Amino acid sequence: MRKKIFAILLTVCMLLGLLPLQVLADTDTEEITVAVTGQTTVGEILTADLSKLPDALKATIQWQKKDQDEKNDKAKDVGEGEETLQLTEKDIGKVFRIVVKETKDSKKSYTSKWSKTVEEAKEPATKETEKKEPETKAPEVKETEKKEPEAKAPETKETEKKEPETKAPEVKETEKKEPETKAPETKESEKKEPETKAPEVKESEKKEPETKAPEIKKADKTDLPGTMPMADEEEPEKESEKETEKETEKESEKESEKESEKETEKESEKETEKESEKESKKESETKPASTYTISVSTSSLNFGSVKLGYKAPAAQKVEITNTGNTSVKLQQPSAVNFEVGKLSATELAPGAKASFTVTPKEGLDTGSYEDTISVKTDQGTSQTVKANVTVKGTKFIRIVKPQKIVKKHGQDKNAKALGLPTKVTIKTSAGDKKVKVVWNVKAADYSKYTTGQQVFDVKGKITLPSGIYNPDHISLKTSVHVVVRAYEPKVPDISENKINSIEAGKTYAANTDLTFQAVGGGMDNQKPKKGDVRYLPASWTVSNVNYFAANDFKGTFRLSSAGDYTLKVSYNRQTFDGANWVNSGTTDTKSVSFKIAAGTPSTTVSGKVAAKTGDNSPILPLAVVYIVCLLCIGGVAVTKRRKG
Repeated sequence: MRKKIFAILLTVCMLLGLLPLQVLADTDTEEITVAVTGQTTVGEILTADLSKLPDALKATIQWQKKDQDEKNDKAKDVGEGEETLQLTEKDIGKVFRIVVKETKDSKKSYTSKWSKTVEEAKEPATKETEKKEPETKAPEVKETEKKEPEAKAPETKETEKKEPETKAPEVKETEKKEPETKAPETKESEKKEPETKAPEVKESEKKEPETKAPEIKKADKTDLPGTMPMADEEEPEKESEKETEKETEKESEKESEKESEKETEKESEKETEKESEKESKKESETKPASTYTISVSTSSLNFGSVKLGYKAPAAQKVEITNTGNTSVKLQQPSAVNFEVGKLSATELAPGAKASFTVTPKEGLDTGSYEDTISVKTDQGTSQTVKANVTVKGTKFIRIVKPQKIVKKHGQDKNAKALGLPTKVTIKTSAGDKKVKVVWNVKAADYSKYTTGQQVFDVKGKITLPSGIYNPDHISLKTSVHVVVRAYEPKVPDISENKINSIEAGKTYAANTDLTFQAVGGGMDNQKPKKGDVRYLPASWTVSNVNYFAANDFKGTFRLSSAGDYTLKVSYNRQTFDGANWVNSGTTDTKSVSFKIAAGTPSTTVSGKVAAKTGDNSPILPLAVVYIVCLLCIGGVAVTKRRKG
């Protein structure tokens, strides 16, 4: 029975000894007072709201991230302890929270809830630009390809049709006009002459019988019975009749002569007309119709492929020949995407030649280009020459300025410490690209040892990778804006001012040397910066005032009379001005009360201080537990020996 009791006691003791120290220690629980704001998408910034913390300025921040399904112990620390955290592509699918301590050594912490899963940022603007750039170029090439043949094809057809139409009527008109102009002249002369003369003859014919008829009638009347004409009157009448007859005969002869002359003239005119018609027919039969045709030495010019930002390739020559039988006048040809040289000649006789040159224009963007060059004449004929070239490569448009960088004080002067990006984004005709950048940090106006806030720009230069060209000679220089926050001076709390080696309320023997150690807050700051604060132990008092003579800030005293005593230590508050510690005029006093007992054996109290572990767990209860365990083990051993 005793064995069982001892075994049970032993087991209980061992279990008590294995309990973690934290179980016995007091734990503080706090409600969540830290909030995280910001959208959980790539490129956004999460911000910690520390406004509800007792002392946000001293807070220590730590961001954590993990997969949504992972446990808390798999969370990873991210960021550099700032109140903000910018999300990157590596954070996609992660959730975030923030753990905040009031001070670096504080046990109290505040934890936010896990944020939503980070999503990839959407960039509609860049997508639209990616879509628009190819759309604008593709139709340009197609339109030029389509429009030029459409506009010029009908021109060649019209000129082909016009040539026979214009020439055929010209020959016919000349053939028709000559007989038409002469025929009416002869007809008019033929009509006019008989019209004017015929009535004259008729009038003379009518007048003569009218004059003669009465004369004859008179002579007849004399022959009538009952009348007796005289011989003298008959003879003159006969003579006058004869004379008038002769005159009329002469006039008729003259008129007949005139008519015969006119007839001969008409016949001669007709003969001349016939001869002229024959001559014109012969001329038209012997002379060919006028033609205005031309030819070109080539119908296509191929300049092959060139790289973006090219220099104009060598010009190619086109020769024009007048293949018609009539002189032509050439019109200066032109093109949209090609430079067309001036014609060497504009007027060409049959068989003569002229020429012009063609070369692609400089500065064409990526794509294929084809122009149809028309060579026209003032006479309506034309020929076409097609020119084509392909431009290869991606065009550099501009550099996207990097985002502003904010860093804590004390960063080294190099690109990595300042958080400068190794690559920057550029805009190209094929979309956004990441390219390397070299930063000139040495030239930046920044010093690690300046305590105030520093705002400066770091200049850099990019390098375009192969296949990306800069035909517009855009600057490859860029810069990034950097803000290094001002130094936050170290200001210790007065609670850090302590008196060690003298315990409050403890009784010490009389006539014993008592040694204590004065500790000032901030005295461990070996590399102070401007604005830092410390508390320097200056003097101490038990029964009278004493001053610390050495830098170890220890004091030793001896009391012979029993009673209650109080040790007081005075601390001067000092501020570092960049070169020296200067008293600010503020002091702090710490005190500890103790007792001196009469007749107590003489003992010596050392000034050593136990090492601070940062663990406030109660040691005494644990020691008692272990002692009880040892006693139990010893009791078991003793009982075994007795039985043995």
